[in-house]
Amino acid sequence: MDKIKIRLVRKLALRKRINEQKSKLLDIGAREGDYSVVGDKENFKVISVDIKRQNTLKNFVLADIRKLPFKNSCLDCIIAFDVIEHVAETNEALYECRRVLKEGGDIVISIPNNDLLVRIYFRMTKRMPLSLDETHKAFHTSKEWRKIIGEFFYIEHTYYQIVTERERLTTVNMVKYVINKIACLFKFGSNTFFLCKKS
Repeated sequence: MDKIKIRLVRKLALRKRINEQKSKLLDIGAREGDYSVVGDKENFKVISVDIKRQNTLKNFVLADIRKLPFKNSCLDCIIAFDVIEHVAETNEALYECRRVLKEGGDIVISIPNNDLLVRIYFRMTKRMPLSLDETHKAFHTSKEWRKIIGEFFYIEHTYYQIVTERERLTTVNMVKYVINKIACLFKFGSNTFFLCKKS
C-alpha cells in the first residue's frame, strides 16, 4: 500500500469525526480492498466498488464508475485511486461521483499524468511510462486533469508522487525518494492526487 493514500484516507476520517454517526466512504476501484480496510479501521462505513470482484469484503458492490447504483447525495466521502484514467468517458465518471456525494462531501482522486518531465523521468529510469499501460484510456497532463476535475469539484489541495513508497529501501530508491520530494516542490510527479470538495 502507498503511504500517501493511507494518509489521505486518514485525513478524510479526521474531517468527519466531528459527526456522531459513522460517515459513509465509497472506495471506487477497490481491487483487493486494501484502502477499504484502512477506511474501516478509521471508523468509516465503507462501501467498495469495482467492475470485478478481487476481494472478500463484506460491503462490496459490482458496479462501473460511470453508472453508480446509489441515490443522489448519499455519501460523505469518496476515494478513487488510479481509476478515472481507465475510462474514456471521464466526464461521465466525474458526474456520477458528484451525483452520489453529499453537498460539502470530500473526494480524493489519484491519476497518473502525462507531463513531459514525467516521460523524461521514466525514460531516464528505464521504467514503463504510465501512458503505455494498455488499460489506460485517458491521457492528460496534471494541468489538464486539474481543469477537468475542477469542472465538477472544488480542488482544495494537490499532492504529487513519483516513487511509490512500497519500494524496498536501497541506495538507488533513497536517491529516487529524495528526487521525488524535491520534484513535489515544483509540482511535478507521475501521480497527482486531488483532494476535492463538492460545493
